[in-house]
Amino acid sequence: MAKSLWTSLLFLGTVLHCASPIFGQLSPELDKFWKTKSLDKRGLESVQNLFAEHGLTFEEGVELLSDKKRVFKLVREKFTELVDGATITQNESGDRFYSFNEEDQQQLVSEICIDHIRLFLRDLIFNEYYARRMAASFGEFPTEEAEFTLNARDYGFPWLCRSTKANLTSGVPPFDGKSCYADIPYTGIGWASCWPSTCTELEVNTVSFLFWIIIGQTTPFLYLDCVDPAPWLTSEIAFTTLLAFFALLVVIGTFYDVYLKALVLEKMSRKKKEKNTPVAQKENIYEDPDRLDGDSAIATSSLDDGEEARERCSVDTNEGAGEINEGYEKGVEGPTDVDKAALRLEFSERQPQGSKKKTYTHLGWAILHGVLMSFSIYNNLGKLLSAKKTPNTMAVLNGLRVLSMFWVILGHSCQFILGFVSNASQYYAMAGNAGFLAILNGTFSVDTFFVLSGFLVTYLTLKQIDSKKLNSVLSWCLFYFHRWWRLTPVYMVALGIWALLMPHFGQGFLKEGLGDFVKSFCRRYWWTHLLYFNNLLPFPGSVEDSCMGWSWYLANDMQFFIISPLILVILHKNAKAGIALIISLLVVSLSALFGLNYYYGFSINGQESYTGRPLEPSNADITYAKPYTRIPTYLVGMVVGYVMFRLKDKKDFKLNKVVACVGWLVALGIMSQVIYGIYWAQGRYSPFAEALIYLTFSRLAWGVAIGWVIFACLVGAGGPIGEFLGWSFWVPMARLSYAAYLIHPVLMTNNVYTTQFLYNITYVTIAYHFIGNVVVSYTAALVLSLLIEGPTLGLEKVMFGRFK
Repeated sequence: MAKSLWTSLLFLGTVLHCASPIFGQLSPELDKFWKTKSLDKRGLESVQNLFAEHGLTFEEGVELLSDKKRVFKLVREKFTELVDGATITQNESGDRFYSFNEEDQQQLVSEICIDHIRLFLRDLIFNEYYARRMAASFGEFPTEEAEFTLNARDYGFPWLCRSTKANLTSGVPPFDGKSCYADIPYTGIGWASCWPSTCTELEVNTVSFLFWIIIGQTTPFLYLDCVDPAPWLTSEIAFTTLLAFFALLVVIGTFYDVYLKALVLEKMSRKKKEKNTPVAQKENIYEDPDRLDGDSAIATSSLDDGEEARERCSVDTNEGAGEINEGYEKGVEGPTDVDKAALRLEFSERQPQGSKKKTYTHLGWAILHGVLMSFSIYNNLGKLLSAKKTPNTMAVLNGLRVLSMFWVILGHSCQFILGFVSNASQYYAMAGNAGFLAILNGTFSVDTFFVLSGFLVTYLTLKQIDSKKLNSVLSWCLFYFHRWWRLTPVYMVALGIWALLMPHFGQGFLKEGLGDFVKSFCRRYWWTHLLYFNNLLPFPGSVEDSCMGWSWYLANDMQFFIISPLILVILHKNAKAGIALIISLLVVSLSALFGLNYYYGFSINGQESYTGRPLEPSNADITYAKPYTRIPTYLVGMVVGYVMFRLKDKKDFKLNKVVACVGWLVALGIMSQVIYGIYWAQGRYSPFAEALIYLTFSRLAWGVAIGWVIFACLVGAGGPIGEFLGWSFWVPMARLSYAAYLIHPVLMTNNVYTTQFLYNITYVTIAYHFIGNVVVSYTAALVLSLLIEGPTLGLEKVMFGRFK
């Protein structure tokens, strides 16, 4: 029984150790899940060796650790004797410490900590209420049930421990309770314990080490993470101050918009009358202050006026996972408008033709108005929540973007709780069902974003090139600057929240370790996110072992955006040469993907590597987040964007009904096979050729299917699918998708790592968990957009003279 128990525990531990917090390669969880089934024997031998190193037989280790009463009895019998044999030292401040090894200063434990532990053990014998309460909060070492549940963790009842407070009247107890979690490294096995708050985490681990001395060991067997409030560092305080400053500006801007704007505009109007200039000469930069970005449904982050918005589509401000702008916005097109207007509001007098014009400038009022309106919640919220669509809106993109974002959140909702479930065996059984493949293959949602990005960058930029608005070096510099400015401020704020503030969003057993891990990576590599090559440095790197793992998408997208003009200029001048270049890049990328899959022998059903060549390190990212393997779907989007650009003047273009029906059948068939076709490979040997074909071409096939959906819907052959994707409900949701993509992993990780219990998973709980994550993520995205995203884009208008 003991061996079968530990076989199951090590099976679970291997699963938890392998599972990453961010989606990896194609169906990574499914792949790793099946792979662990072949590791039971190796895992069992590892635990046997672990016990042997500590002088215990396999059965003795299991029996000892699974009997809480025996452990307490053993500690009570031996602890006092061990403490009495220690040396008492005193520091310069007069504090007394017990030294259990005079040469090792790490084994000093304060006298008050030792006394309080001894008091707890003594009061437990005398059945004191607080002592029984603390003992009841301890978790159990995995018992026989773990063989069937595959749950090797027990968080106990942390609230019972932490709600134990010092009684200042009676002095019983004289300390608060402190929750700690003991973990056996690399096994996924752990349980909670409760200690006096007068003991530091280092002292708790030192005393835990004494337990192993009691049974004759010389090296620590466990490490305990204690739940302590995270200290506020200087960088965290500075970042919080910055957010508070932005919040203050939002309050000021909103107050101005609601109460003072009319007074300022009236003051400007009076100056007009004083100068006897009743007619306004309207320059490109002047807009009616009461309009919300023209009459468009563009989001807060849009720089377009109404006419440009109708050309671009009402969704260009949120392209899902980082693609809010999808490339180029016509609002910032070069120096012509800026030079022409010079940030002035000009008013001309009515005078006979040929007379000299008098011009008056109100630069100060104009800038003040533009800056304050950029921070106004009233102004920005109205634009964010508007669901109005203009006649030429490409509304289908809204639905694709939001539904893909929902898919991302669904996948992460199921993945982030992996390792935090009480019924792991049931959860893994659910994951083996065919229907669950829609969740496991959620990585294809990112390829949808790549198609959308490539489509919009191509379509909009070709229109700009065609209209001669991208005809100078400066205009192309602004092309890149706008993109960087559009994405980066809110991205860096989300990064700061993740790396600096998340440790302060609640407490949990494992959160301190996660926070330290994230900070160590972000401290070294935060600047790679600022420059958008965090997917390449360090190389090859790992998605899970990184500063902000899910931001690999942003790096890829920006890298594709940077090279897109090289393709689009050629495509505009010579269509055949441009298409040839796209095909060449596609062939090179697929060849690289095929070569890497072949060299490392990746499988699709958890089989061992076909070639036996190991990854170094084992979780190295070779193909998933690298631009040279992920660009095919972006190129598909570029082709679709070029086709739509060529059709822009053919208003009467109609798709043949037979072609439309065949196209939809093929597209839907491809999608279903990409998602569910892998099911046939489970539980049987899959030939290497099959794995190579699927791993190399599945994402390209998905991109082609999505490209058809976009094309068919835009040419009026979308049918009920097009109507659904063009639903007005998606418009405001689409504007929040970028911020939702950035912030949702922060919220979900915080929720999981601060939990005081393990999740019991069923399809119903998954549904509730997913819906809750969607609501919370989009609510947080709204706050982030109003606080950072909208204001920074409004400030860009002021910088380039396109403010009201």
